[in-house]
Amino acid sequence: MLAPTAEDYRTARTVVARYPDQHLTLFDALVAAVGIRTALPVWTYDHHFDILRVPVWRG
Repeated sequence: MLAPTAEDYRTARTVVARYPDQHLTLFDALVAAVGIRTALPVWTYDHHFDILRVPVWRG
C-alpha cells in the first residue's frame, strides 16, 4: 500500500498554489507528489498531469 506522507501533502499544497490558472485539485497534486516520490507513473487521462510534468501511463 502506498500512503501519502506529510511531505507529500506539503508538496501538493505548493503545487496547487503554483498553478492558480489551472483547476487542480489537492487530490491530483497529491497523486502527482506520490508518483514523483515513488518514481511510479500515474495512470490517468487527465491533462493536468502533463502540465505538472509527472510521468503518466496511459496503457
